[in-house]
Amino acid sequence: MTFYENIRNFRIFRNITQEQLSEALGVTKSAVSNWERGVNSPDIDSCVQMCRIFSVTPNEFFGWEENQEYVKWLENSKQLEVELENMKKERAAMDKRINEYAKRIAIAKKENYGKS
Repeated sequence: MTFYENIRNFRIFRNITQEQLSEALGVTKSAVSNWERGVNSPDIDSCVQMCRIFSVTPNEFFGWEENQEYVKWLENSKQLEVELENMKKERAAMDKRINEYAKRIAIAKKENYGKS
């Protein structure tokens, strides 16, 4: 990951919006957005503040070392995404079965009412 991606990833990891980060740093929201997109770079004071806000070391912030807490969170997130996709597939299969039963019930009712 690049330094710019780390700003975004650590911000999301800590559940901080761009607006909240910009307020904490005393910069505009567009400045944070530009940093995350690599359009320009934060000054050193902002980098130091972000390390504190994100609770990471400078080495982790700049991508020279992995933040183990973030790595575990990312692994858990990926696992949850897989589980969510599996649940969506199971739900789709269940919805299909429910629709099939509903059609069979409707046909049975129609046949029963027609025999009167």
